[in-house]
Order: sequence, then C-alpha cells, then structure tokens
Amino acid sequence: MEEITVNIQGIRLDDFVLSQHHEFTDITLYKFIKGNRIRVNNRKVPLSTRLNRGDVVRIYMPNQDGPKYLRARTEVDVVYEDDALMIVDKPAGIIINTTDDSVIDTLANRVILRHVKAGGDESTAPRLCHRLDTGTSGLVIFAKTQQAEEAVKATIKQRTIAKEYLAVAIGHPRKDKGKLVNYILKNSEKSRVQVFSKKGGDAKKAILEYSVLGKSDRLSLLSVRLITGRTHQIRAQFSYICCPILGDSKYGNNAVNREYKFKYQALCAYKLTFPDSVPDVLGNVRGKTFCAKLPWYVEQFNNKELQ
Repeated sequence: MEEITVNIQGIRLDDFVLSQHHEFTDITLYKFIKGNRIRVNNRKVPLSTRLNRGDVVRIYMPNQDGPKYLRARTEVDVVYEDDALMIVDKPAGIIINTTDDSVIDTLANRVILRHVKAGGDESTAPRLCHRLDTGTSGLVIFAKTQQAEEAVKATIKQRTIAKEYLAVAIGHPRKDKGKLVNYILKNSEKSRVQVFSKKGGDAKKAILEYSVLGKSDRLSLLSVRLITGRTHQIRAQFSYICCPILGDSKYGNNAVNREYKFKYQALCAYKLTFPDSVPDVLGNVRGKTFCAKLPWYVEQFNNKELQ
C-alpha cells in the first residue's frame, strides 16, 4: 500500500493520483477505483472528488498488499457443500487457478476469500481437486480436508465420477449418437493438443460418448460424456470431426464465432454423478448427481433464438 498526504487544496482525486503515477491511464484509474484500491481518508470516493490539504490518499498497488485472494471478487455459486466437499458452478471466462502473480481473480482465490470471510483461515480453505478450461463453465469440486481431497482425486483417477457436458457445435455429427475414439498429443509450450486417428508416439487415448439433443440448419446441441479426461478433449475431438464447439477460438471457426458474437466456447460441465461406491469421507455424495445452471445458450437454442 502507498500512502500519500495531499498538499494541494481543491485538486481532483484523479488528477492527484496521475500526478503521483505518470504511468497510470484513465482505464487504470477506473479499474483501481472500481476495485476499491484508491481510498481517501480510508473511504471510497469518486475520482471527481475535490481533495483538501491533509487528506490521506491510499493506493493499493497490485501484488503488494497481502495475499492475492484478498483482491479477488466475492461471487461463488455454491451448488453443494458439506464438511468434506464444496461443488462450485464456475462461470465461463474465469481462470481456475494460476501461478501467474499478475492474475488475481481466479476461482480458487474466490473460494479462499469466501472461506476467510466466513471466519476460516487461509491454510484450511477448500482445495481444488480438478480443472476446467478458462472458457468452459460448469461444476468444479473443492475438498475441505486432505482426506477428502485424496478421496476425490482417487475417484477421478479411477474414472468413476460420471461427467456430462452440454455443448453447441458448428455443423452436425454424421451420427446422432456415437463414440469418438482418438489419440491426443499435448503440446504444453503451445497450450494446445493434436488429434490423431491412430496411436503414435506419446499420444494418449481419448474417448467420449455423445448424443445430439437438437439440430438447427447450422448448429447442433450436444450432450457429451467423458470416458477419459484429456486436455481440451471435447474441443479437440469435435474439431477433428469438423464439428467445432461454437465460440472456441483455439480449435474452432473464428469467422462463425464472430458472426454469433461468442466470446467463450459454448461448453458447460453440466452434470457430475458420484458412484455408489466411494470412501466413507465422501459418504454424503454417494450415488448423488449434481447439476450446474442450464447455460443461457442452451436455453436460446431450445427456444430457437440460436440457430
């Protein structure tokens, strides 16, 4: 935190801050004031406020004011919670977690902030058990204890948690119901994968099942069940059969994405079903199914507003 005492009577707050930080832009000022990172006498005031001599302006610079989670947003849509688990409905566009110090507002940080505001300690905050792509929305599991974390990760590794996605694809699969079996090779440096029809090198088998729930002239509404859990699997495999996910800028058709004005891929981790056989620590969710909110684009597709 930077603390500055005002020595000019009547200067506007925005002009004063810019006089102290020449590198700031109008956009920077807006973001700082909106994020409660500029305060006068410990109060949030508009940028147009006229300052008095002796006023104290505090500027909370990024990455200098304690843990990152304190500057995350507070919205967390909790679908289910007990003493062992928390299941959260992640919006599209938010990063799950990252080691990049410049990124503050992650889903993990939001969960930590929620926990701390409820009286908990950062060290006991729920821990992330798996990931979703930034542009994908839907259900994410957090564990509240180490025992629960180990149990969830073991269950995921055994592939006994059924994961169902909803998606809108450009085009129509040749069959209304089927299974895609391919081999995926991950390129970490480029943050993307390649799909092959036959095994080769370090490529790993990728399997999913799908059903077409509806069709328009140009689009398909899909239900997708993951059998394996490879990086970008759904996006890459459907792109491979020339039915890319609408809104997918990495594997999709950007001309069509722009036409439909989709910023993120129309892909949602919609449903999780826990198996009947789970460790006792997960007993409360044994055999239960949890659903995210129905994505807006699914509702539009069903109402024939997205065609």
